[in-house]
Amino acid sequence: MVSRTTMPNPNTDAAPEATDSDNDWANRLRSVLDARSALLVELNAASADQEAVIESRDTASLLELLAGRQRIVDRFVAGQPELLALTQSFDERLVTVAPAAADELRLRMRQLSEGLARITQRDEAAQMLLRQAKDETHAEMMRTNAGVGARQAYAGAKPSSNMFADRRG
Repeated sequence: MVSRTTMPNPNTDAAPEATDSDNDWANRLRSVLDARSALLVELNAASADQEAVIESRDTASLLELLAGRQRIVDRFVAGQPELLALTQSFDERLVTVAPAAADELRLRMRQLSEGLARITQRDEAAQMLLRQAKDETHAEMMRTNAGVGARQAYAGAKPSSNMFADRRG
């Protein structure tokens, strides 16, 4: 009698019958992915708004937007341990659920990953806009400070005491 200790090969072996535990895992993962996807939609919207706010140079609105984004990120990060626990041995667990469910979960994980990558790329572009705005503001402040300094130097110059004297003084 030969016992089988390896996972079934999905290409050659029939998929094992899904157990209640496997279905519970798949349902819980779907639920977590739903929550992650909803947060991703919020984060994507805030990320898209960020570029317009940066271009408008509205500091108060930018700070408000960034604070809101941080709250979304905090909620996203708070759920990471559960997602990581559910996706441990992900491929091995997928062979225990129906093929359609496995395909759905793979797709949803890929969509989540791709969505995060798009937001990261947009954020990198926004950081470049922020640096550019900072450099422009710094240059403008330097020009303003130079003008103020020149006016102060000119105003601070003492008039000659011999303003009405002839050449000989």
